[in-house]
Order: sequence, then C-alpha cells, then structure tokens
Amino acid sequence: MFLQFWIIFMIVGLTISMWVFYWAVRKGQFEEQDRAKYLPLLHPPQTNNTTDVLKGEQKFVWSAELISLLIAMFLALTAIARMLYIVFTN
Repeated sequence: MFLQFWIIFMIVGLTISMWVFYWAVRKGQFEEQDRAKYLPLLHPPQTNNTTDVLKGEQKFVWSAELISLLIAMFLALTAIARMLYIVFTN
C-alpha cells in the first residue's frame, strides 16, 4: 500500500510538472532570457510614504498567487499527514 501510493504520487507529480513545462515553452516563457534580470526594475515599490515602511504599516493583500500557494501547502500537508497515519496505524 505504501509503495503504490508513492509511485502514484511520483507519476502524478511528474505529469503535472511536465504539463507546466510544456505550457511554459508553448507560451514563450523562455524566449527572452535577458528580460528577467530587468523585471524588478520595471515597477517601483508601491508605498506612498517611506515612513509607512519604517513604521510597518503596510497593507496585507490576498493575491491569487498567495491563495493558490496556501491551498497547495494545505493539500501537501494533508497528504503527508494521511501517509503518516497509514504508516503508523498499520
């Protein structure tokens, strides 16, 4: 049971990573390699006043990336907890 889960887990992970890589190549994400080093310079920091940063008064923003990261972390932790439960109860 334990070995089959990890084999399926590796196959699913490899399939998802290959699909993401294929999508990135198809969309042209790797076309301009020199452009990446200038991306942080395109948009200045979005603070209205420099004293806000010193006081620690920045607004917290729930972005789509943050939500998807939290969901992925939750799913990974539940999968790990489930496998630990299976291992230690058998």
